[in-house]
Amino acid sequence: MNNLLVKIYDTIPKSLRLKIGQSKWSKGLRRRLLYDSKGFKTAKVVVNRVYGTYKVNFQFVASIKMAAKAKRLGIENTLLRNSFSLIENYKSNRTNLTVLDVGSNFGYLGAVWADSIAKNGKVLAFEPNKNLFASITKTIEANAHFKNNFEIHNLAVGAENKTITINASNFSSNAESMETAIEAYEVEMVTLDDFLNKKSIQQVDVIKIDVDGIELDILKGAINLLKQNNSIVIVETNNDMRIATFFKELDYRIYDMKLNTFAANQALPLNIFCVPKKLDNHAV
Repeated sequence: MNNLLVKIYDTIPKSLRLKIGQSKWSKGLRRRLLYDSKGFKTAKVVVNRVYGTYKVNFQFVASIKMAAKAKRLGIENTLLRNSFSLIENYKSNRTNLTVLDVGSNFGYLGAVWADSIAKNGKVLAFEPNKNLFASITKTIEANAHFKNNFEIHNLAVGAENKTITINASNFSSNAESMETAIEAYEVEMVTLDDFLNKKSIQQVDVIKIDVDGIELDILKGAINLLKQNNSIVIVETNNDMRIATFFKELDYRIYDMKLNTFAANQALPLNIFCVPKKLDNHAV
């Protein structure tokens, strides 16, 4: 039934979907179609796409809306294509990489990487929202080849190890605001440095961070990782110039969404792509 809803949702023109989404009279109908007592309804779709030189094919479990988008268009395509371009330029082994996906949401990016650059490596994803965590778990279970190279951890990531209360909506976790929250609950927060140390993971090739506002805290909790590794880092900026300053102090080269070198007098793009200058000698 839910897969049928994906097909129906996918056939509705975007302009009409927007009108329906903004209409008060259709609010009850949308809720019945897209949600149940446990939260958002999920559907499983097959993602078959090409990113650069990589062809991915996997089953993806997400909300009706996100499943339809993933099947038809893909998700965060610019970010993915940029990540692959940088990997092609700077990493010599392109299927055996270790990737950290911090703020994994529905896990689409992690799944794409697990089916390509980490096919013989490892993706470690972090998602504190319990409903999103459950959805990613279903994606991993739906793909036999993800059993050994795609891990999802129901943890928050920050600058210290502690228990925090998150204010969760259906589709995000935000430790600061209750405006869109539907429930609040406790979750463990870890630093990347301590987590990786306990896991005895020494090499990390790619890090993606998208956590709605505490990106700098996460980076501070990964300072040893960043100093000891040649990790390519993709960060949502949330217009926080301190993030760019942080990477400049670590001698990273910073690129914008078009992979042009970011200049200090520019407005911060949505995401920045950061490459340690130490990797210049490895560029191919």
